[in-house]
Amino acid sequence: MAEKGRTAVLLAKSLLPLTAGIRWSPLLNLLSRLLPSKNAPVPDWDDEYASGGWDWLSNIGQAPHNYVIAGYCRHLMPQATILEVGCGQGTLHAILHQIGYRLYVGIDVSEFAIRRAASRTDDRTRFFVAQGECFETDERFDIIVLNEVLYYFRRPMAVIAHLSALFARAASLSFLCARRAFVTHYVSN
Repeated sequence: MAEKGRTAVLLAKSLLPLTAGIRWSPLLNLLSRLLPSKNAPVPDWDDEYASGGWDWLSNIGQAPHNYVIAGYCRHLMPQATILEVGCGQGTLHAILHQIGYRLYVGIDVSEFAIRRAASRTDDRTRFFVAQGECFETDERFDIIVLNEVLYYFRRPMAVIAHLSALFARAASLSFLCARRAFVTHYVSN
């Protein structure tokens, strides 16, 4: 499977005043143009994982990408509660586990991927088969990570709006969007 353009989005409740005063409407409008809704058929995720179609996410070429996301998590809030939407087989989790967290919850639509990731479950780590558009839990999170998954949702902005209700407190949002060769990080001074 050829590597697709990358999009990583961190939704983060940060103790730092980085995003105070952001006017969200222009930012969300820009993101909706960068991340258009898809009308393509939904892939059979279990078949794709079982056939090794997503194994490339564990390749060394993906390590820098994943370490950048982990670095943001550590910088924004050490020992955070983290929700990863589209966690797959737990590739990013392995790195997040090294830097530490208070709680990690990974969700993915693929039962096959979650069965593989579940071997990493412990008292601070849980994995569930769930869809990001409608995931509900009593847990609240400091950081929500959507790593290379947002562009698979039919209505990505609705997913962001839904997930933002899962923050621990009133949230600041930090977006890191990478597509091909350009990276933009939206913050307010």
